[in-house]
This record gives sequence, structure tokens and C-alpha cells, in this order.
Amino acid sequence: MLAKLLLLALQASAVFAVSDSLADFLASDDFFAKAPAAGSAPGAAAANAAAADAAAEAADPVSLVQRFDVFYSLSNANTGKPTAAPVARGTILVDALSPKRNANRLEAPLAVPKELLAVDAARSTRYHVDVHVGEGDSKRILSASVPLCMLQSAKFQEMLTLHLDIHGNPFHLDYLVAAHSCDESVNLSKVSAYKTFVTLGRVQDAPRPTMEQAADEVEGAKNAPEQSFLQKYWYYLIPMAIMFAMGTSGGGEEAKKGAPAAPAS
Repeated sequence: MLAKLLLLALQASAVFAVSDSLADFLASDDFFAKAPAAGSAPGAAAANAAAADAAAEAADPVSLVQRFDVFYSLSNANTGKPTAAPVARGTILVDALSPKRNANRLEAPLAVPKELLAVDAARSTRYHVDVHVGEGDSKRILSASVPLCMLQSAKFQEMLTLHLDIHGNPFHLDYLVAAHSCDESVNLSKVSAYKTFVTLGRVQDAPRPTMEQAADEVEGAKNAPEQSFLQKYWYYLIPMAIMFAMGTSGGGEEAKKGAPAAPAS
């Protein structure tokens, strides 16, 4: 019983907590409209954000930046076969300890290629994002994809969510775009760059019971009431009683048949 309780406690010890930014993104249709387009001139809001970042960095200089290369590729939506080789899109910078607003971002982003601006009215292509994590034998690729027509309908406004384990290493990628369906009438004539938002999903440890608490729960469990002899072994006694009754009845009949007749008087 104690082993089962400990096993259940260990299975429930990790609880995933998705960043609040993801909920904000899903709840707001114009989230990306609030973000300045790439290459735009910094205004008062940008200056205030830079000042806030500088103040946060001064207050907490601890920084542990990780860099992960990002690629995109295309595949046939019906067969799943790649239709183009992966193309580098830039590098994701992740600093899970920094309070700065722009600590997690896509650096040196690639401009939207012209071939992606042709609206996929046939909905025959999927757009894949690959994040390369680790090096050498430990290298892994985290992948996610959406229909290309949805990315086009979102005017290339996207959100990359890297889920980190308890050591701060990415193990899963979520990819969302600011559209829920394909719009063949979307106008991409003024689109030239991705609008990318990077957020983190962190793993948090749930409270674990101590050994003393587990032992108290086992000791405090109610014991099953003691059973009587008949309650424990009734399934043995009933067949024996039936066999005994049948044997006794058969012996009496044989005794009657084999007994000598009384002499006539």
C-alpha cells in the first residue's frame, strides 16, 4: 500500500504551467497589432520599454542566455512529403531568468520569402518550424506546423512557445498564428517580414508528500473487520456438506435393500 501511494505521488509530482503570455495571445485577436513591425522607427512606447528593460537588467544582472537555430520548410499537405529543403530563419534567444520583456526573442529574423507570399488557395502546403536543440549526439529537433494558408491569413504574425524542463532545456515546441482559418482573399502586398513573439512554458514541481505523511496515511487507514470462520471458508464447507448428505442418503437406501426379510410367523 505504501509503495502504491509513493508511486502515485511521484507520477503527480510534475505539473506543467504554460506561460501567461500564451493565454493572453489566445484571448486577444489583435495581440500582434500591439507589437511594432520589424524595422519600424522606435517611438515613445519603444523608448519606455527600453528604459524598463534597462532598469530590470540593472536590478537583476543574472543572465543565462541560450541560443537555438530556427528553420522553416514546406511539405505537401496531402502526402506529408517535403517539397523544399529547410531554410534558416534566425536564432531564438532564451533567458528564463531575465525579467526583461525582450529577453526571449527571434534574433536576425529572415524576411518573408517572395514564394511564400503567393496565396495557397488550394490549401495544399504545410509550413513547418524546426528548432534545433543541443549539439552532437544529444541534438534534437523540435517541430511544429500549420497550413501555409493560415500563416498567410495571419499576415505572418506568429508565436513560438518553447516548453522548458526543470533544468531550463527546451523539450517541446508550440506554434500558433494569428488566424483561425484560411482566407484566400487576404492581401499580402504590404507584408515583408514576420512578426514573431517568443514565450516560454515552464515546468513547476508540485508539492511532494514527506515519508512521515505517507506513513501516517497508511497507519491511519481503517483495517478491514475480522471475518468469522464461516465467512472465510464457506465455499469449502458447502460442497463438503452436500457430499456428506448425499453419501448418508445413499447408504440408508442400500441398507434397506440388503436387509433380510423377516420370517413369516
